[in-house]
Parts: sequence; C-alpha cells; structure tokens
Amino acid sequence: MSLTVDTRSVENYKTVCYKEKTEEGYPYSDSTYYLAFASMAIGIGKITKKNYGEVYFRHMFLHSMNKTPCPITLQDVKNHIGLETNVAFETRGRWKNRIVDGHMKTLAYYIRKEMNAL
Repeated sequence: MSLTVDTRSVENYKTVCYKEKTEEGYPYSDSTYYLAFASMAIGIGKITKKNYGEVYFRHMFLHSMNKTPCPITLQDVKNHIGLETNVAFETRGRWKNRIVDGHMKTLAYYIRKEMNAL
C-alpha cells in the first residue's frame, strides 16, 4: 500500500504545502514533505487542533532518541492542521512500545556486532 497525502484541509494549503511550480508540477514544501512521510514513523495520520502538540511531541521524541535536530517546529505542525495521510492512528502507548522495541533491537544488534569483533 502506498502513502496517500491530502492537503486540501490545510488553511492556505497552496502557500503552506507547496513550493513554486517546476517541470514535474507543484512539489511539497519541505515541512509538508517531512510531516507527510514521517506520519508513518509517528503513527498519526491526521493533524488536528486537538493533536498537533502530540504530533510535535512524537517528532521531537524520535529526534532526541537519535540525537538529531528536528527539521520542523511546533509552528510548522500548527500550520499543517488539516494535513491527512492514510496512516492508521496509534495510541501513545502502542506507539511508544513499537519505537522502544525497535530501538532496543537496534542497540542489541550493534552490541552483538561489537562483541563479535572483540
């Protein structure tokens, strides 16, 4: 299944969600592209007035775990209220378990690899 993205409910979506027209069409803005495709990682498919803080929290959590700067701000997320993808919603508990489990497996892999090299 491929990711579907709907920007039509974003206020001022033409200026918020898209760059200037190129030969290929109207490409997504950097923040729209990031929010749409990272929705799979955070387990939230629609940004709303009620959940935009949670959306930002999950992005910040992932970037703090990986010690990388987050490419979006809280204002970016708020500006994208109405952005929708076909990603299924995960409760915070289910999402946390999936993320922590994946991180633990990654760490275990690298530790085993390091031990084998000794």
